[in-house]
Amino acid sequence: MYKLDERYHTNDLEDALTRNLVDGAHAEQPFDGMPIQDILYSASPAMRSMAYKFGFSLGQNIHLISDGRNVLPEVLEKAGFGKVIYYPFEDKVVITSTRSKSRGSMRDNIHVCDSGIIAGYLSAATGQEITARETHCVYGDSEFCQFIATPSAAQQGEESHRHGLDAMADALSSSVEGGGAAMHESYYLLSTVPLMKEPMLQEASKLLYLAGKRMAESTDAADGKKAIERMAKRLGVMDVRVRTDAKGTPKSINLEYSQSASTKPFIELSTSLIAGFTNSLYGSSVEMSRRLGRHANYIIGLTLRN
Repeated sequence: MYKLDERYHTNDLEDALTRNLVDGAHAEQPFDGMPIQDILYSASPAMRSMAYKFGFSLGQNIHLISDGRNVLPEVLEKAGFGKVIYYPFEDKVVITSTRSKSRGSMRDNIHVCDSGIIAGYLSAATGQEITARETHCVYGDSEFCQFIATPSAAQQGEESHRHGLDAMADALSSSVEGGGAAMHESYYLLSTVPLMKEPMLQEASKLLYLAGKRMAESTDAADGKKAIERMAKRLGVMDVRVRTDAKGTPKSINLEYSQSASTKPFIELSTSLIAGFTNSLYGSSVEMSRRLGRHANYIIGLTLRN
């Protein structure tokens, strides 16, 4: 059980993102995000446990910043769950989404970081030890996502789900083709934080590279340019430009990130998926360069070499 005093120590960027998530209702335009973090967190029991623990601390921090307001439904809506129905019963809290994040085919409840946020927020609000668990999920063939939070001494993470690379690639491909969730950038960046530190960063980057290669197996080379553009946008890239040769084969890809997303770990994660995809689809190696944009943001150049 994650105790009320078991805090994750945030840095200045994470604090700023959390404050913007809580207070910046109209300061940030949502984008159609690909939930790479949710999918990766389901790769192993260890990653699920890590994501839940981080979410718990993030939920505590959100409650601290909220100054007594119940901002939990609003935060979950910004996380891409659409309109959230919040039912506080005497013995539990039931949170149901009317429209959820991108549908997938992982046959499981994957929103473990969101479960942690709910548990941490409610634990801080009530002074009790709260456990939250997703009981329905659109990735588990449900029409909606639902979370139930109860006072409990039961350990979160009892489920030992592990998903293979094919299931992850299918879920990512569905997110690219079908569109993502109306997710705010602050939430998207915050929810990927556990993946930004070693050894998880290296493992996540490798999984995304291999998933990109699997995704390319079901893509026609003629559609590669459009697929890369869609993928980059779903990954939170602010602007993407793909230059092709006379045959329409991509030769270089320019990815411009927002100032908040211009961190080396986030760039490594997002480019790993694209690099794996282009390597498999075109038999190309990928060389990466980096330069600063006008707004202290990064512009990443990917050059494809046959």
